[in-house]
Amino acid sequence: MLINRINKNLISIIIILLVFSINTSSSFAHKMSIKELQPGEIGVYYANGTSPSSGEVILYSEDYIELYKGDLEADGTFQYPTEIGAHLMVVMDTLGHKAKLKIGEDTSQHSHELPLAILVSSIFFIFAFVFHNRLKLKKKIA
Repeated sequence: MLINRINKNLISIIIILLVFSINTSSSFAHKMSIKELQPGEIGVYYANGTSPSSGEVILYSEDYIELYKGDLEADGTFQYPTEIGAHLMVVMDTLGHKAKLKIGEDTSQHSHELPLAILVSSIFFIFAFVFHNRLKLKKKIA
């Protein structure tokens, strides 16, 4: 009887882990980011590594005055004149995704989505474990 309970609990835990460990990389496929390739040239990429084939780029001054506007190349790159002194760049693809970049800002920052998801999942599992044990304890007492 104890072995049956352990097997049921083990199977439940395995199913829960499988559900949460399903590869979700495709769900982040449309997050867009901008990378400064060199002064005056950027590349625009989705989280899965592909580039939008079309889109619009707008460069703004520090006062958010539009300085320059143009279209992305088919490979997701864009060249702009550095002498205009742009401060902010906004890229919008034809699907409605939007990315912003302060010119000169470090774009090599790592995403905090995965560690945050792990933290939230861990908290959820800790609470579930505590309440499960409380329920088992109440059943033993009753």
